[in-house]
Amino acid sequence: MKISKAFFEHFLLKLRTPFRFGNNTLTHKEGFLLKLSDDRGRIGMGTIEPFEYFGTESFQSAGEQLSRLSSFWESGDSDNPEEILDKIKNLFGEYPATHSGIEQAILSLCSSSEDKTFPHLPGNDSRKLLRVNGVVGLGDVTEVIREVGRLLEAGRKTIKIKCGREKTFQDLKVFMAVRKEFGDKVILRGDANGKWTKTQAVEVLKAFEDINIEYMEQPVRDLNEFEFLKSRVKTPIAADESFRGLNELETILSEGTADYLILKPIPAGGLLNSIKIIDRCKVQGTPVIVTTSMDSCIGKRISVLAATRLDSDRACGLDTTQFFEADLAEDVYPVVEGKITITQPII
Repeated sequence: MKISKAFFEHFLLKLRTPFRFGNNTLTHKEGFLLKLSDDRGRIGMGTIEPFEYFGTESFQSAGEQLSRLSSFWESGDSDNPEEILDKIKNLFGEYPATHSGIEQAILSLCSSSEDKTFPHLPGNDSRKLLRVNGVVGLGDVTEVIREVGRLLEAGRKTIKIKCGREKTFQDLKVFMAVRKEFGDKVILRGDANGKWTKTQAVEVLKAFEDINIEYMEQPVRDLNEFEFLKSRVKTPIAADESFRGLNELETILSEGTADYLILKPIPAGGLLNSIKIIDRCKVQGTPVIVTTSMDSCIGKRISVLAATRLDSDRACGLDTTQFFEADLAEDVYPVVEGKITITQPII
């Protein structure tokens, strides 16, 4: 396999309705679609989808890095995929979204090559069925109950509800209403997106102990404050925004900072980094939940393939493509009755 050309184009995906989380409102997702072609005319695709809130480089920075690609291929470098990936990591490793998209395009090209089966792609021992959770934004009680009901009817058994309303008691009121309406047939998760102070978080999480939620995601912004919470509350907590990838992993695992890790493969630098994180957490016994970072259907493929590496059937956040008015392509991993079935790995 000899890569002969790299070309990319900008895309912007509009959300059907604005999505509120923490202090943010998301109206669209912007990125680049990268295509690599080899000397036999085959094409591999990947998406570069920066999301600065989750720790990636900016959209502008990603574009600047992509402009360096043409000269890289024109230099007549190695045609060995392993060597190419190593050099890509050295060049773009500090730009997680850019690195993720380039890596995806290379792996995509490898998977379509008749003379090369890339060993890191999921094999026959990977999970073939993934449960998918539903996500509900910062609505009022009536809106949240209506949306939870819709998601349950669509086959979701696990629902994540965004927290961080103007008053902390409003979050508690929403969860109490949902639990009263639907009972124990729904597994509830919360996500505060780091909105609370550590004092507020202790107060709220103590109240949540009676509601029986699976965990509260990112109750405070600073990872250093997780230990303060864990010594004072029983509600399990999960690290999301404060966990970027391999750099923070050993600290979290060695200190037991979080009960769960939320892994977003694109901000973590791509599929291969994500596999390393998952395998390391298996050794430690720390549960991992794989979610997208509001990715396109092509970017979502990385998260789906990473999730097949998990040894638990906990629901993952793999259905954010539903929020877009239109997408880049047909979703090869559609969610049907709350599940994704993987018949053939496609990256």
